[in-house]
Amino acid sequence: MKQILFAATLLIAHCGFSQHVLELLEEQHPAAGKVEDFSWMAGSWSCAIWDGVAEEYWMVPQSNSMAGMFRFSADDSLRFLEIFTLEQSGRSVTLKLKHFDAGLQGWEEQDDCVSFVLVYQEPNRAYFDGMTYILRDPDHLDVFVLMDHGDGTQEELHFPYFRISR
Repeated sequence: MKQILFAATLLIAHCGFSQHVLELLEEQHPAAGKVEDFSWMAGSWSCAIWDGVAEEYWMVPQSNSMAGMFRFSADDSLRFLEIFTLEQSGRSVTLKLKHFDAGLQGWEEQDDCVSFVLVYQEPNRAYFDGMTYILRDPDHLDVFVLMDHGDGTQEELHFPYFRISR
């Protein structure tokens, strides 16, 4: 009950910024979880966005991690890629990703990545700090990302994926 109340409080507190994405509060610890809890994300997903196509691929959990890839293409050309992992971090789980342009030039420094710590989870829902995954049904996955534009403004991006294979 405490977890539900806490999550509801966080959702209400962040509705001004985003309707679906949570952020880890400074005094808050990452939520407990195991990589296997996220096996429902495994598969191949696709959606139309930004006048192009976004695809996300997640492998099944193995060796205490999950690995995946994101590809965005438009006008018959690859625009950018992301390689990501979901890995055990003590009692919690962290999603880490790196961006690459079409020529595989990294956006982040070689030893850096973007990390999203787990804020809250429930069956078929994962709320990371700045990114949310919701499995609406076996063939539809909603991903919400809080995009920081660097000028003090943020935007919630929605990727309404449909399953293309398991």
